[in-house]
Amino acid sequence: MPVVTIQDFAPIEMPGRNLPVRLERRRIRNAYARVRDDCVVIELPLHMGPIRSKAVSDLLYRRIRRSIEKNPNRYAEMRELAFRDGQTLNMLGRTFTICIKPSAGARAAHSSFDSGVVAVTVPASYRKEKADALAAKLVIRHVSMEVQKELERRVAFFNDRHFHSVIPKVTIRAASKVMGSCSPDNSIMVSFRMLYADQRMLDYIIVHELAHTKFRDHSERFWALVASILPDYKETRKWLRNNLSTLAAG
Repeated sequence: MPVVTIQDFAPIEMPGRNLPVRLERRRIRNAYARVRDDCVVIELPLHMGPIRSKAVSDLLYRRIRRSIEKNPNRYAEMRELAFRDGQTLNMLGRTFTICIKPSAGARAAHSSFDSGVVAVTVPASYRKEKADALAAKLVIRHVSMEVQKELERRVAFFNDRHFHSVIPKVTIRAASKVMGSCSPDNSIMVSFRMLYADQRMLDYIIVHELAHTKFRDHSERFWALVASILPDYKETRKWLRNNLSTLAAG
């Protein structure tokens, strides 16, 4: 989409980085401001005239700047999941110990799982970024396989009592920007990052995605369905929106 120049906005400061601001014209009905791709994007409808555009963009800029200053965690950069040697993970009632060792004789990364220990070996010749990424991929794979049944059981618990939908598949993925999703065929995906959260937070994500098997949007009917199952969902949703980037930060 073409970028429109109404006026220059100063970058918005955050801990450790500044967010540049850009304006875009889109085929939308309402104007929005959001953080996307490491910058603040103010989106304006194509039909909005220059005087109105300037007033609205000024207002949205002030609003999102205040929001970022008030709660920078909500807009913090989502870091890739990483693990360290000796780390302990407690997920879905299981405890996992991570063992990551470099090996001068290894030609490729490999891993194993036994008695709660995820053992990963990476070639000592790999640069740190590559070794860390491969180790994370292997840890996520093993832990996901071990907690898969418990997650499926939790999804079935809510589905059987409230939704009665056909759920073809439940998966765990190393998603960084979404907490969960519901595909058109009602398959449910939960982000690995959510396994760091407590049970109440995870239950909200499960119920949220199951509610999408009935309503594909975020209409009043959708939220009424969620509220009928989790009356305090607004508090949980707010916490996740404001703190998602802090999950797995340690």
